[in-house]
Amino acid sequence: MILSKTNVAPLATLTDSPASTTQDINVITDGDYSSVYTTAMSPSFNNFYFAFSVPQTIGYIAIAGNVSQKNNIQIRATISGTTTTVLNNNLSYNDSQVMVFKLDLTNVSAVEVTIFGTGNLALIEIAMGEYYTVPNGGEQSGYRRPWTIPNRETRTAKSLNASPVATLYQGRSIKSRLTIPNKLMANYSDYYDFLDFATTSTFYILEDDDPLHSCAGFNIKPLETKAHGSTRLLGVSGFNFDAYSKGMIL
Repeated sequence: MILSKTNVAPLATLTDSPASTTQDINVITDGDYSSVYTTAMSPSFNNFYFAFSVPQTIGYIAIAGNVSQKNNIQIRATISGTTTTVLNNNLSYNDSQVMVFKLDLTNVSAVEVTIFGTGNLALIEIAMGEYYTVPNGGEQSGYRRPWTIPNRETRTAKSLNASPVATLYQGRSIKSRLTIPNKLMANYSDYYDFLDFATTSTFYILEDDDPLHSCAGFNIKPLETKAHGSTRLLGVSGFNFDAYSKGMIL
């Protein structure tokens, strides 16, 4: 399991192709999920190019929007002056979902994200940067996996014979808690860097190698690290947070 601890996307010069004449492309890097970049895919793809003035470490790329419902996503990176394809994934999923891709790239001067498909594209955020690796195999027993359910619920009115007559769909936050027991205190600074980032920004979680086993986290409430019962070398850390993973109505 990895947790994003930086987001360098806002540092890049961002261009889109075909270029939108009606929207500010920079809304996809502001971390505000109410700002949505929408466009009709023309002719069958949209390209987003991030150019960095200083080379960056890109451990992950997170994408939120209806991209998962499109046909394919391709990511190319310019590393030490050479541009290569680092990801080429087929998509076509039923839901709009947050996706996180683990890439582990260094000395990156540019990232190019190309989305292939038809219809309207709704893009909420593209984030990228470094991550924190949760020790001891990741999540512990009892961890609630946010991506397993949609971020919505129903309220249904019933008739006199108790049959459903009117249903309202509304969004809801999924609440979860991550506990990190037996954490080496010698490596605490790396975890603190994550907390420092997550308490001021939307952060992203990827549980394993599947990009759909991920979510966006917010409203994080860090818990004080507790002393271990046997040694000062270890501690018990954790945090509560709200999560968003799928079910966007776009």
